[in-house]
Order: sequence, then structure tokens, then C-alpha cells
Amino acid sequence: MHDQQIISDAMILNTHLRIDNVLIIGEVYRKQGKYEEALEVYTKSLDIKTRIYGGDVTGDNHLDVAALYNNIGTVYESLGKYEEALEMHSKSLDIKTRILGGDNHPDVAASIKNIGIVYHNKGDRAAATEMYTGIPYIP
Repeated sequence: MHDQQIISDAMILNTHLRIDNVLIIGEVYRKQGKYEEALEVYTKSLDIKTRIYGGDVTGDNHLDVAALYNNIGTVYESLGKYEEALEMHSKSLDIKTRILGGDNHPDVAASIKNIGIVYHNKGDRAAATEMYTGIPYIP
């Protein structure tokens, strides 16, 4: 039984390492302006991560999943798909708020800022200002 657990742990670690390498490829695509390719990589990674962590696309429970939602939101924003970007950034914010215990954490503040940026780029200055003023001060 002990050997089976070691093998299982090794397989999970190997999967995580491969996903992390794929995420680097997604980031390269995004920085090159190859948004559709980046979106494909991030979406596949999201599917794998949600299965690994026992969540589903609507009930995720790990910060890695929140990071992927953030990355997907950033790509959608670059494509001018602001509603999709807001949805992804909101999912990221929800996960971070739940896992990190509220809004008094730098990662939560970053997600709030990202939502504000999307509203700003969308042309909704009032919503952007509301998000920006909602960013908690974290000393």
C-alpha cells in the first residue's frame, strides 16, 4: 500500500510539473499576442487543474485554479471580450476571497484591481472607480 501511495504522489507531481510547463507556454503566447493559442492552453490547464483538485468549473477550491481564471480573464480582456474577462476575474476573486479568508490579502486586492482595469478598458469609469476604491489597504 505504501508503494502505491508513493507512485500515486509521483504521478500527481509529474502532472503538476507538466501543467506548469504548459502554463509557461501559455504566457509566452499571451506576451506574443497569440491570444487564441494562449486561451487554448489556459483552458486545457484549467480543466486538468479542476479535476486534480476535485472541483468543477463552478465550484473550484485551489489558488492554482484562481490563477488560471485570472490568466484567462487577461486574455479575454486583450481580445476585447470584456464580459468574459469580468466573469473570469470574478471567479478568480471569489476563490481567493474564500480561500484566503476575506479581502485583507494582496492577492485579493490584485483581483479587485484587475476587475477595475477591465471596467476601465470597457469604458465604464464609474464601475472602475467603485472597484478601485474597494481595494483594501494592506500595510
